[in-house]
Amino acid sequence: MPRKLLRLFAHCLFFMMTCAGAAAEAPRISLHHTRWLPSDGAPSYVTSLAQSADGWLWVASSIGLYRFDGVRFEAFPGAGGEQLLYTDISSVRALGDDVWVGYRYGGATLVRQGRIVKHYPAHKDALNGTTWDFARDAKGQLWAATARGLYALKDDTFRPVPVDLGSQLAVIQMLVDQRGGFWLRSPDSIYHSASGAAPFRLVADKLGWGGLLLQPDGSVAANDHGVGGVRLLQPPRGGAAPKDWRPSPGPTGQMAVDHAGRLWNLRPDGVEMLNPAAASQRLSFQQGLSGETGTAILVDREGNIWVGTNGGLDRFRENKLAAYPAMPSQGQALPLAVGKNGEVWSDKQVFDSPDAPPVIYDKTAPTPTNFTVADFVDAQGRYWTHSFDALSRIERTAQGFTRTVIAPPADLPKGGAIPGPGLGADADGGIWAIFRANLYRYKDGEWSRDGGRKDLPKTGYTSICSAPNGVLWFGTRKNLIFSLRGDQLLTYDEKDGVQLGAISQFYADGPTLWVGGNNGVMFGDGRRFYKVQGIGGQQFLGTTGIARSADGDLWLNSGAGVFRISSQQQKELLKNPAYKVSFEVLNHQDGLRGVAAQSGGPSSMVFARGRIWLSTTSGVFWIDPARTVLNKAKPTVVINGLTANDVTYAAEPGITLPAGTTRVRLDYTALSLTMPERMRFRYRLHGVDEYAQEAVNQRSAFYTELGAGTYRFEVQASNNDGVWNDTAAVLTFSIKPTIVQTWWFKGALLLIVLLFIWGVHRLRLYHVAKQVRMKFEERLDERERIARELHDSLLQSVQAMMLIIGNAARRLTSPQEKADIESALERAELAIQEGRDHVQGLRQADSAGELFDRLSAFGAQLAQHGPCGFTPVLHGERRRLHPVVGEEIRAIGKEALANAFQHAQATHIQVEVRYGAREFQLTVSDNGHGIPAAVLAEGGREGHWGLTGMRERARKIDATLECQSAAGNGTRWQLTLPARLAYPNASAHAQ
Repeated sequence: MPRKLLRLFAHCLFFMMTCAGAAAEAPRISLHHTRWLPSDGAPSYVTSLAQSADGWLWVASSIGLYRFDGVRFEAFPGAGGEQLLYTDISSVRALGDDVWVGYRYGGATLVRQGRIVKHYPAHKDALNGTTWDFARDAKGQLWAATARGLYALKDDTFRPVPVDLGSQLAVIQMLVDQRGGFWLRSPDSIYHSASGAAPFRLVADKLGWGGLLLQPDGSVAANDHGVGGVRLLQPPRGGAAPKDWRPSPGPTGQMAVDHAGRLWNLRPDGVEMLNPAAASQRLSFQQGLSGETGTAILVDREGNIWVGTNGGLDRFRENKLAAYPAMPSQGQALPLAVGKNGEVWSDKQVFDSPDAPPVIYDKTAPTPTNFTVADFVDAQGRYWTHSFDALSRIERTAQGFTRTVIAPPADLPKGGAIPGPGLGADADGGIWAIFRANLYRYKDGEWSRDGGRKDLPKTGYTSICSAPNGVLWFGTRKNLIFSLRGDQLLTYDEKDGVQLGAISQFYADGPTLWVGGNNGVMFGDGRRFYKVQGIGGQQFLGTTGIARSADGDLWLNSGAGVFRISSQQQKELLKNPAYKVSFEVLNHQDGLRGVAAQSGGPSSMVFARGRIWLSTTSGVFWIDPARTVLNKAKPTVVINGLTANDVTYAAEPGITLPAGTTRVRLDYTALSLTMPERMRFRYRLHGVDEYAQEAVNQRSAFYTELGAGTYRFEVQASNNDGVWNDTAAVLTFSIKPTIVQTWWFKGALLLIVLLFIWGVHRLRLYHVAKQVRMKFEERLDERERIARELHDSLLQSVQAMMLIIGNAARRLTSPQEKADIESALERAELAIQEGRDHVQGLRQADSAGELFDRLSAFGAQLAQHGPCGFTPVLHGERRRLHPVVGEEIRAIGKEALANAFQHAQATHIQVEVRYGAREFQLTVSDNGHGIPAAVLAEGGREGHWGLTGMRERARKIDATLECQSAAGNGTRWQLTLPARLAYPNASAHAQ
């Protein structure tokens, strides 16, 4: 027995050493890798993975079931709701709209649309062993694979299905192929039924615990857990040749084929990616995998590969940028130049193809001084490279490479031949170079400072560009740009729009010149320069590489990553320099490492042989713009919940929040798993937001100072490539009103306000009426005083005089004289009687309806002298008017009637008197030719005061006097006076 144990130990040790050696030799997986550990919220031991139809990633583990949106892990179900049967989950499968959950201790649970629909507990006749897998065959029958055999769901109950699996009872995996065949894998063997029902025939045995794989070509394969390798069980459809998968030696587990056709294999020491056309690649715990052993694998609908381990969760996805195996750059971002045949030159190497390694023309060991600082390719196709060691010219022929070293200028400033980041050629073939920020020109074996010109600055140069049209461009660190065409030198500075600080890059693009610098990117139209600005405040700072791809898109290599601006956006920008362009950004999330050179000079980006090439401090990368991997999957948007005043509510339609709620947080997410950190959201709360709000990688919306009412929240999302979902997720909720927010309270408050206003108005009217009545009383008192004075003085005096004269007349003897005196006394008597009548009029008020009677008599008297008809009309019960009011109204009425009979040339005149309970009205109307508009505007004819007097009398008693008159339609005068002013006993009458 000890010998057997020792032999077993030796075999295990050999196997472990073999696996370790293979892992050390295999290249690392080149795809973008992200891992989540328990510290990130991931479960520590993943047992199974699935993606439901809505896009959630379901993660089963030994400590529970989780949903993952690419950002947050969410335990399922949440606290407070119906719980799962157990927390030790053995399997999770998504079948259509259903998610099936299996347990280590047996049983199953059906989940649909994020809710538990039904539990299927384990008992002696159903699912009484570990539930390993679920599958639905071509006929729609649901199957469950367990440690105690195969079960079928019939009549909503799992019933055992007898299957002859030899000595094995357990079924650990099921597969339904493209032909409708049904495959079973036990811990040792594989069985197949062409019809999808019993009997099953044995296909392979002694394979150990492994996986089944359905490949896109219809073939079925399985791995050999003990020996290793992949065994073909069913050939591809249509007679196609099967793929020859050759995994590394050693045990393997579950398998999957990704969207690129690569095979993924789980191993005890990590995960392996196989490609028939290339060597396999591996990733182990030591290389960054979340755990030591791969335990579950899934390819999601966007093409991401998910691997569960005994330590967490990992995601692999395609990089948009591919790293090129260039020579190490000593931490420098080397310049790039395109040769005459489309090859790319960089430092000591040439890139003929992205699929081929570089051609090294200088194999000297790298030193701190022999790397390229500036380079360019001249019109003859020769490569010029400038380093600290020398300025060299490289010529490539069929026989190899020839190098010519150019001696530096003899009159260099103190400090030696330190190269500057600029190299170029003019139209005459002269080579321009920068030494210690000074400009030199090389021609016919001679160097000349500033090309022999006196109008160029003496220092500060940072870049040189030879444009295709023969113009030579120079940039400086002091925000200056120079162009040299022949002998013509032009200078551009801040007054011409230049705002870049140190100039680092030029790109001549027909009539447009693009310029990069420390402060961003600008473009020039030959007259001035304009700053390029992106949406979201993007400034494209530190751009040292500019190139254009064949599709017309503009590419920038900057300190913030690689930017792509479409040709359409460029057109909008050139039409309107203030336009903010939209763009695509590529950075470390897309496979980029390092940053672009920030020292200026030659380009760190070129377009050659259909690819965009770029260099950073970590190497050389390329991308094929025509074959960029785009994520076309539209994300599903989910509203997770609502938090109001620190209380969380489930996202149920029609949530009612308590009265007094003012703060609300709405949590949402979108189910796109490729790059959720680049997702954009567009949300709006109707009733609050006038327009939709934009957010990047933000999954909560906050609102404050909300009032009572019903609200509708809508949110949409786009994936990492800007593909928006079609339909917004919607959540409606309402906030109960507080007492002061209820309609009846507001109505009562409004009523109180209206009553208060009405009361103030009534009080104002009372005071106004009181003041008017006081004036009336003063006038009445004055009338009575005049009456007393007339009676006590004038009438008494006249009467006394009549007595004296009468006594004297009796003593007269002449009959004639006596008759004259008696005649005079009779007239005096009449005067006294008239005076008494006036005194009586001053002291007594009009009788009820007297105004109507007097106006009727006056109108009838006037009508006797002409053909005009006259009609008096009385409305209401006759009432007595206040003496002052009656006198003024009577005067106004007489004036209106007199004017109508005298001037209107009417055939009919009417007077109406209305004794109303709320107001008194007098109306005089005729059907004459009307009052001219000019006369009405002036208030009457010159020298005539009738109309003016009418208005003055109306104002005295606070009455409203209106006149409506039009040519040929007659005239209508209407006087209106409130009852409280018209009637002396208005209050009592109203009561």
